[in-house]
Amino acid sequence: MYKGLYKNIELKVYGVEKQIEYDWIVKPGGNSGEIRFEYKNVKGTRIDNDGNLIIESNFGELLHKCPVSYQEIDKKKIIVKAEFKKISKNMYGFEVNEYDRNYKLIIDPVVLAYSTYLGGNDDDYGSEIAADSSGNAYVTGQTDSNDFPTINQCQNDELNMDIFVTKIDTTSSGVSSLIYSTYLGGDGYDSGYGIAVDSSGNVCVTGWTDSTNFPNTNQYQNFQGGGADAFVTRLEFDGPLITVTSPNGGESWSLGSTKNITWDALGISGNVRIVLLKDGTRIGTIADNIGSASGSYSWTVGQYNGGTAVPGTGYKVKVKEKGTTNLDHSNNPFTISSAAPPQISLNRTEIYFGAATSGISTSSQSLFVDNSGGGTLNWSITDDSAWLNCSPSSGTNAGSVTVSVDVTGLSAGTSQVPLPFPMPQPLILPRQYLSH
Repeated sequence: MYKGLYKNIELKVYGVEKQIEYDWIVKPGGNSGEIRFEYKNVKGTRIDNDGNLIIESNFGELLHKCPVSYQEIDKKKIIVKAEFKKISKNMYGFEVNEYDRNYKLIIDPVVLAYSTYLGGNDDDYGSEIAADSSGNAYVTGQTDSNDFPTINQCQNDELNMDIFVTKIDTTSSGVSSLIYSTYLGGDGYDSGYGIAVDSSGNVCVTGWTDSTNFPNTNQYQNFQGGGADAFVTRLEFDGPLITVTSPNGGESWSLGSTKNITWDALGISGNVRIVLLKDGTRIGTIADNIGSASGSYSWTVGQYNGGTAVPGTGYKVKVKEKGTTNLDHSNNPFTISSAAPPQISLNRTEIYFGAATSGISTSSQSLFVDNSGGGTLNWSITDDSAWLNCSPSSGTNAGSVTVSVDVTGLSAGTSQVPLPFPMPQPLILPRQYLSH
């Protein structure tokens, strides 16, 4: 914790799982507009189209994710929009929307999206990496470690200097992030140099081998030609499978609306956890301990354990079987749009009641109230006619209303009354007609 950098502003630097993070803590009386940070001895800096801050160095690019800013008020997490702001060459600050200055403000950019060791007790070298649309990383290289991390492997033991092929879920950490990891090779020296992944998640690896017993099947050439030969290997993951079907990319779901997250589960009987991701970074848990066989979860869009998502693009969901490496993400990002206001809609604009003689009431009728907008619609019916009854007289979102009349004491002719629904939107009000 760094204190006194600015008046009533502190800087907290820490690690969360696989990420390095820093938080600017603006206390009451502090001014977020005073914060400045400058990068020296770099090739350049820029803010990309997604609001991320990119620092170009001689060793590559460092990405600071667009900041997440929030306040905690009455045990609730209130999101405050914040963006990087360029002050001068290679110097930046923050532009923050209005917020409650009686409470502290947290400005939280993520510095490092993913980084991990991968290896064992001897020399290990990574040569090539590929990624799929869900952000999974596929890595190959060579290892001399007899304890290289393996899971769901096609080859159990290291025979010499072997190839490794590893698939990593970059939105998780620890053992659960390894989807599969395997040795590949024979009793000679083997090294992987290239890797590619297709849309089905199958992996093709190439490199060189001088092993006479290199594993092969359905081969073009079943013998080593001499010296070091090239190899081409295709790996298919065959096992329990989760496939996210919705949202799977391209959807625009309104914040606060109710949508179904759906998935297919093949050979899976355990419970699943559903996680919300944004730009490949874990935001929070949507639901936990959901039966995998159900294949569906009704989600209030944007809600997760501990907070509410900010409208924007780049969102995905991850469904993972608990205690295993079986998981899947949305193939492509979806959008969470700003919440639409509630809008009342009625299936009828008028109801007609007829009575043959005075004192004989006709059967009740019904009308259906629905919310054609977003959010939550709270409606009520008010009438001042003793001969008219509506039940229920209030409700939330969709519901059926039973309308009945009592003609006792009414004069022959036609009586009519509007049913006002006190809502801010313009309405077509139903009218009830009584003839006798």
